[in-house]
This record gives sequence, structure tokens and C-alpha cells, in this order.
Amino acid sequence: MNNGVCPNCNNVNSEGAKFCAKCGAVLDGGSAQQAFSTEGTGHLTVERKNSFWGCAVPLRIGVGGYEYDLSSGGKLEMDLAPGNYQVTYKVWSRSLKTVNVLVTPSCMLRVYLVPDLLLGGFKLSKDSKLQ
Repeated sequence: MNNGVCPNCNNVNSEGAKFCAKCGAVLDGGSAQQAFSTEGTGHLTVERKNSFWGCAVPLRIGVGGYEYDLSSGGKLEMDLAPGNYQVTYKVWSRSLKTVNVLVTPSCMLRVYLVPDLLLGGFKLSKDSKLQ
């Protein structure tokens, strides 16, 4: 039993969680290894621009059915099996936004989120690489 504390980043997760909500590590009694072999997988980075605007507000990210909080300047990196994935993001009570990514073996994808000063919340940066 892992009691919810991540061995990789020491984040306290809900009891019975299989993955850390902060860094995505497997909660299996002290190992921060990936949930599956990384051979034949693609790499996805979800990154939030470091900005004073909204810096104290966590950005809620969803990938492959798991949710993570991303702070200002934060980065979430994971290896995923090939397939189509929806990356969702939400801040405050704003509507949930979705970005579709196609993961292929050995790909390096990047979802880069920046503050949307006009409408509030966040938007997808042109520096993102989705395929």
C-alpha cells in the first residue's frame, strides 16, 4: 500500500490512486517507473508558460483519463502508447477546452498553454506541436 504519497515528488494523492496527480509516476510502493514499457511509445509534454498573470491559479489538465494540476511554469511529461488522445484543460469555472493529439511511436509532441489576456483563462500557443 502506498498511502497516497508519491515516491517521486512526495505529492499526497488520494488513497488507492494508481498514478500521482502531480507528476504521473506509478504509485506502486516506492517505484516511479512508467506503467508500461516505453518501447514503441510517443512522448507528450504539456507545458504552462511561466507568467505572473494567473500564477497562483492551478490549471487542471486531463490526459488519457487522468487529471493533473499544472502550476505556473509547470511541465508534465509522459510516454504514451500510440493512439489518439484528448488533452483537456480548464481553469477556474471556465469551460473545458480540448486539444486532440495523435501519438505515434517515437514522436515528440508538445502542448504549450499560454495566458489568454483577452478572454481570460488559457489558450493553445502556436509553439505547440500536435503531430
